[in-house]
Amino acid sequence: QARTCELEERNVQLARAHKRVQDELDVASALQLAILPARFPALPGIDIHARMRPAREMGGDFYDLFVLDERRTGLVVADVAGKGVPAAFFMAICRTELQAAAQHGRPPAEVLEAVNRMLVRQNPLELFVTTFYGIFDHGNGEFVYANGGHNPPLIVSATGEARWLPTTGGMALGMFDGLPFEQRTVTIDPGDTLLLYTDGVTEAFDPQGNEYGEEKLVAELQQAAGDSAKQLIDRLFAS
Repeated sequence: QARTCELEERNVQLARAHKRVQDELDVASALQLAILPARFPALPGIDIHARMRPAREMGGDFYDLFVLDERRTGLVVADVAGKGVPAAFFMAICRTELQAAAQHGRPPAEVLEAVNRMLVRQNPLELFVTTFYGIFDHGNGEFVYANGGHNPPLIVSATGEARWLPTTGGMALGMFDGLPFEQRTVTIDPGDTLLLYTDGVTEAFDPQGNEYGEEKLVAELQQAAGDSAKQLIDRLFAS
């Protein structure tokens, strides 16, 4: 009888400890989502929306947007390798460093070089992050960007024609010091839609084990031509 009571008490203690851990994870998850932009600045002629839904309590994907001056806006999407608390902490560090490096409108390639340099030198867990950073000039539609190993964004015209942004050939950040990054420039025309995303979309699986894939992503975008940014995001999450 004494042994049974001891086991029951231990189970109660374990259940309480598990609940404390889960409660702390829930708070940390809420804080992580809270540091991502929930509202976006009103910019002339631009419709912006974004959303993240972690696969677990916490994840390493993030996005960001910051106004650099009266004409230019910086756009970021990134994906830390791994899941859970380590990826979430690394995500917070990466986001902070990106914001700091992007100040004063530094070119995207220079921003990725600076962030990579910092991450390599302060990365005890040896994590890395794929990162896309671009600067959009809403005065002339010019979009200058650099890609550090991330999924190539898509542009869809008002008529439904889709094209991938040309790659810049960069590697993920945090792997090797001194990596060079290239940047390219494209023009985003009136009516175009630019989609930045992570492989959480293209590498999602349905209950039958079928991968979502890039072809389905393109098809959904083409069907959503003319939708608002929020309508497009809602459509992709539902799909």
